Parts: sequence; structure tokens; C-alpha cells
Amino acid sequence: MVLLYIAGHETTVNLIGNSVNALLKHPDQLAAWNADPSIGVRAVDELLRFDGPVQQTVRVPMVPVHYETASGRVTVEPGTVVTTVLGAGNHDPSMFETPGRLSLNRLNAGRHLAFAAGIHYCLGSNLAKLEAEVAVGSLVRRFPDMRSTGDITWRDRLTIRGVDRLGLEF
Repeated sequence: MVLLYIAGHETTVNLIGNSVNALLKHPDQLAAWNADPSIGVRAVDELLRFDGPVQQTVRVPMVPVHYETASGRVTVEPGTVVTTVLGAGNHDPSMFETPGRLSLNRLNAGRHLAFAAGIHYCLGSNLAKLEAEVAVGSLVRRFPDMRSTGDITWRDRLTIRGVDRLGLEF
């Protein structure tokens, strides 16, 4: 039940807050979404890549996992706790050109790791993206001139990144 709450509510709430914060810090992108609401799907993917709510996750392999690195072959033994830092992968310059820049028209924004990958890919990803598109898109259309008051506090959590309070002016 806790997993369903965190996965189905906590991440979506934080995605929406992080997205609004990112758009306020990049008014050109806020204006771009307002000017062309059809970019909503791609915009949400880019916002997930840029500042997604799940920054890291833990995996524990049940069988040996072998892979090649620049330093040689590495084996991760069964039972070893591995922390994957999804936020770092979403800012990999070999995958995303100018990864520190928010660009709602980024063509490969959907290649982010915000929902993990493979057999661990989030089953609720489509619902979360739809909820964010509707919530943030509605806010953008309803309040195109919204701005931050500068009053922001962040939730104190290790794995989930999210805004606790974000002051807005309309």
C-alpha cells in the first residue's frame, strides 16, 4: 500500500511542483508552452528529464550482472545494493545536448530515465504524464503571467525531490 501511495501520488505531486518551478525559472519556456499548448506531451517529458521527482533508486540483482566500462569488465554480485542516480542519467551530455538547459521542444526528451527502464519501467507512467500535462498545462493557460515570489522550500527527502512550498503571484 505504501508503494502505491508513493508511486501514485507523491511522485505526481512533486512532478507538478518541480515543473512549475522550472518553468518560472525559464520564462521563455513558460511563454513557449503558453503560445503553443500542443507541445504539452513533449514539455512534460522534458520537465521529467530536467527535474524529475525520482532522483535515485535502489536495485539488488539476484544473479551476477556483468558489464563493460572504460576501466574494464565489472561484475555486480547477487545481493549487492546498487544505487542508480536517475537524475544524473537525465543530464548525461552524451545523451542530451546542453543537458542543463530546459528546452520544451527537445526532440529526444522522451529518452529520460524518470520512470526507470526495462522490467522496472513505471506502470503508471502514462497516467502521471497525463496528470502533469493537464495540471501544468491548465496553470500555464490560466495564469500565463504567473511569477515566483522567491519563496521556495524543498521537501527534505533523499530519493524524492519536490517543492514543499512555492510562492506564486498572478
